[in-house]
Amino acid sequence: MRHHAPSTATRTVLATLIAGIPAGIAAADIAYSSYTDSSTFAFIVQDMPDFDQVRAGDLPNNGVCYCGPASTSDLLGYVATHGFGDVEPGIPFISWFTPSSYAEISDLMATIGTSTGTSSGAGGTSCGVGQSALEDELIARLGDRFTVRNSYFNSATGYAPSTAEVAFRGKSDQAVGLMLFGRWTGEFDGDTWKVANGWSDRRGGHFEAVNRAIAGGGLIKLGLRNPAGTTDSTTSQSEFATHWFDVTRRDVEIFGNELVIDQLNGTYTSGGELRMRIFEGYLSIAPKAAYSWDEFTPSILRLTPTAPLWSIFGASSTTTKVPAPPTSVAFGPSDLEIAAILDGKVVRIERGPFPFPDPRELPIDLPEWMGASDLAFDADRRLHAVGGDLLVSWDWDDPRQPSVFRLPGEGTSIAIENGIVHVLVPEMEMVVAVNRGKKGPFAVELPLPDDALVLASSTIDMLPGGRLFLLSDGILNPMQIVDGGFQRLGMPIPRDGEWVDLAVDDNDTLCLLDGQGLVEAHRVGPNGFERDTRHALDGLIAGRRIAVARSTSNAYGGSELLIDETDADLDDREVELDCLGDLNFDREVDAADIGLLLGDWGASRSIADLDRNGTVDASDLGLMLGAFGRCP
Repeated sequence: MRHHAPSTATRTVLATLIAGIPAGIAAADIAYSSYTDSSTFAFIVQDMPDFDQVRAGDLPNNGVCYCGPASTSDLLGYVATHGFGDVEPGIPFISWFTPSSYAEISDLMATIGTSTGTSSGAGGTSCGVGQSALEDELIARLGDRFTVRNSYFNSATGYAPSTAEVAFRGKSDQAVGLMLFGRWTGEFDGDTWKVANGWSDRRGGHFEAVNRAIAGGGLIKLGLRNPAGTTDSTTSQSEFATHWFDVTRRDVEIFGNELVIDQLNGTYTSGGELRMRIFEGYLSIAPKAAYSWDEFTPSILRLTPTAPLWSIFGASSTTTKVPAPPTSVAFGPSDLEIAAILDGKVVRIERGPFPFPDPRELPIDLPEWMGASDLAFDADRRLHAVGGDLLVSWDWDDPRQPSVFRLPGEGTSIAIENGIVHVLVPEMEMVVAVNRGKKGPFAVELPLPDDALVLASSTIDMLPGGRLFLLSDGILNPMQIVDGGFQRLGMPIPRDGEWVDLAVDDNDTLCLLDGQGLVEAHRVGPNGFERDTRHALDGLIAGRRIAVARSTSNAYGGSELLIDETDADLDDREVELDCLGDLNFDREVDAADIGLLLGDWGASRSIADLDRNGTVDASDLGLMLGAFGRCP
């Protein structure tokens, strides 16, 4: 692999953007994060691991097709050493470069490869893993403390992830992530890159973890941890490095649809074909959040209790102002948007921390529509709202033509489980399950137990397996769907009579909110409720209502291909080796860096912890002194 040193332009942009970092901030985890607009931003992650995927004898086919598990391991390694040491692979005993760490990371990659169905490409076949499988893996490992976002390009909707989005999510949510680029053959028609045959013109792709995203002065640069490099040996990790892409915003035509993508470096020739690298997907993680609101305050509060633990720039709460107190809030397919009910209107809100346009009302052209009372998203990016005896559903990507279903009575609360919309109809003491069939939606009426307390103010939510929780006047009623309706589950309820709201998270945990605003997280199994004090939201103080931030995806089933490593050895990028001990980013290890290290002496988490063993101590000072001088 050819390594090209960073260009003067790259160094100039970096130097300009980081010149304004306040003294002492160099000890941050996300070292710098700013966002002015899509052409001026800086997102700099320090200490992102850069694990090799090629591991002779440790992975199938020596890990040739394991870029997905390797990049996922990078994210998990970053999580472990930035506030969540119990997450595998944990904090290294000495450093990531030791033989013991090497073996541990190899085991982690092998486990992830097995659980995600990563194929090895033995015998020259296509290989790798889809981005959605990596999303599921991250949710399974982090879903009680992080929210996972799966953003995948879709020519039909005109969406493609971008370097600017990476920086924006970094600024707004302190998110870090991995990206997927695809290699496409095509040709230029003027300034537009045209792909003639759709998926058959995709020549593979590659996953890499992101550690830089910068733009300014007309340049856009994306810095990544490329796992495809070979190891120094079979027992030690090769040097960590940032591989830079020059980014060009480019009009493309794929599947007959036009969209704008990030082109990564220039076009190149391989196998006699002209090819382009396209930024296809971004898979990010950010600390778990909850939305809170009440019936009196015209705002929606976003609460992120572990954000300051994750990064010193992380805010524990942010507020989105709205024109009226919300009745209900639903977590959108993108965490950058919220669906809410304001004065009975269903609106789409873009949240802070930056100023955004006013909420946009979703269209409902129905004379009998009296206003919405509750809403919820399903897994197919559809928003459902109930108002009176009408259930209205929109495609979130194209909400111009909503569908309408008439209920047998007035619905008040919605819960969605296994793709089925469940609507509470208090006057009839039943839940109506609305499903989509080949001939359109149809309903099944599910009566509630005769002794259930059902009020107009009652709310419902559900866990997988048809478990429904009816909350009425502080009393929680757990039930199970059976033939012909629901039956009560006989189990003791913790602090029954004190609850005012409930919400379900990614990992099937029930978050209960009491009248004092305290959130308790509970797993619900055959033996009843078991409180999960490790959950990010357990012990949170909120308002009168809550909605838990859920992991989201815009990927449609079957839209992702396996990764073919055909061009894995082609790397025409600028490469910048990490500079051990350079804490102030001036490409020199000197007295200033020693001063920053001594200022963080004894800290449990700092970029001055050079060996990543959890403490800034004499071993880190020794490493810094050994690296004293100009960076390579």
